[in-house]
Amino acid sequence: DYSYSSHMLDGFDVLYKRTEDVLKSTADIGNWMKKIAVAEDSYSKAMLKLSTSSKSKKRPGVSSSEMGTMRQVWEVTHTQLETNATQHGKFAAAIQTEVAARIASFVADKTTVRKKLVMDGTKTTNELRACMTALQKAKSNYDSKCKDADAAQQAFQKARSDGNIKPKKLNELNGKASKALDVANQADKEYQKALQRANDKQLRFYSHEMPSLLEIFQHFEEERLQFLKEMFARVAELFSAFPPLLENAAEQITLAAQEINVKSDIQEYIEASKTGVTPPEPIQYVPYESDNPNFGAVSSGASSSSNTATVTGPSSAAAAPAPTPVAVTSSPVRSAAPVSNDAPKEYGLTDSDQSLGAAEKAAKIQAQLSELRDSIKAETKSKKGLEKLVKFYAKDPVAQEKAIGELEDQKQKIANMKDIRTELEAQLADLNSGGSGGAAEDDEYDDDVGIAVQARGLYDYEATNETELSFIENDLLTITEQDESGWWFAELNGKSGFVPRNYVELAECGFVPRNYVELNGKSGF
Repeated sequence: DYSYSSHMLDGFDVLYKRTEDVLKSTADIGNWMKKIAVAEDSYSKAMLKLSTSSKSKKRPGVSSSEMGTMRQVWEVTHTQLETNATQHGKFAAAIQTEVAARIASFVADKTTVRKKLVMDGTKTTNELRACMTALQKAKSNYDSKCKDADAAQQAFQKARSDGNIKPKKLNELNGKASKALDVANQADKEYQKALQRANDKQLRFYSHEMPSLLEIFQHFEEERLQFLKEMFARVAELFSAFPPLLENAAEQITLAAQEINVKSDIQEYIEASKTGVTPPEPIQYVPYESDNPNFGAVSSGASSSSNTATVTGPSSAAAAPAPTPVAVTSSPVRSAAPVSNDAPKEYGLTDSDQSLGAAEKAAKIQAQLSELRDSIKAETKSKKGLEKLVKFYAKDPVAQEKAIGELEDQKQKIANMKDIRTELEAQLADLNSGGSGGAAEDDEYDDDVGIAVQARGLYDYEATNETELSFIENDLLTITEQDESGWWFAELNGKSGFVPRNYVELAECGFVPRNYVELNGKSGF
């Protein structure tokens, strides 16, 4: 088997780096576990908060609406949610205290151990290096001294072989050679001592000091790996609590869901909330009652040469939708009212009126003119509503085409009624011997004068098309038309359009002339 002591000789530098890296890796694992604990704790709190909010008295939610088996399955699911959320909280606490915190403590302890190992390894390595440095110096000195002795001896030998050298000079050279040899011998002894010390140190270093430290380094790593093995085993053990819990939750919710009984739940609701079992009687037709014996409808087929004609009643407006917060019906539609089934109203003098005096004939025609003028005014108002409707359906070609057709029919109806009015005025003028029974009114009636009212915005409203009018809460609008459909026509800051009636409330100022807005250039009091 591989071991640090047998395969990592001279590997101190490598192990210094290795221990530094693995301690950092271990710390990262601890921080990762800590983040898991934080995430699990947040999840637990979020689930418990969700559970609590669904029980809030201020927002009762599902619990207040469901009943019977559906309520039971909700309560079972709710209970399982709380149970699982609580388990996640326990898991988070265990991961934090039993894993993350222990890893942090382990890293701190091993950091101290590593520091001592690095110091011991550095010390023994420096001692070996010092011996090697001393040996190198001793060897260098020994070589230098031997070289000097060798040179001195060669100089003496050369002089002795030369017959011209005086004895005194020879003795001097011999003395230098002898002295240099003594110095070389001393350097040799010092070199051998340094060599012995270096070999002794090297032997101790590689046979005892380094292997011992390498074993400690290996033990360091073995302890780290064993510790992390235990930590991950504990994490797995904590995780193992979830499958049975989730399996139980799934089983409980499944059983509760299978018990949902659609019929019984509906029956229980009906029993608790029933409002009635008998439909109302059919609504009976109630005809309009009028003191006017001539009330009726005018036909558009009147001839300009005839003294009689028929008139229809004013057009009505169909129901329209109003936006939230109050629901109304479909979008505003103004269509002509159906022609009455009663006999057409006859205008002018008939054969039976010939026996009347001139004053009585004039009074009858005058009454008919007054009635006809009121009808024309009502039909003109309906025409204006249809004109607005044509604009309202600018983005709906089919509906707009229908509205245009109704508008043209309304215009023709008004024109026919005006023709009849002209004939009646002519008859009245004849009866008055050329005088005028009353000046003809303008073709258009200012039916808006005196009916505009002020209203305050209850909410902000954003127009959904170009025929509607946007406003914000507390804006003061001028209402010029109050249609039963729920869409009123209003003016604000020089603009006009439809507004939902349930977004405004009438102000207490009462009625105001419409030309008040036109004269003052703004809405308000």
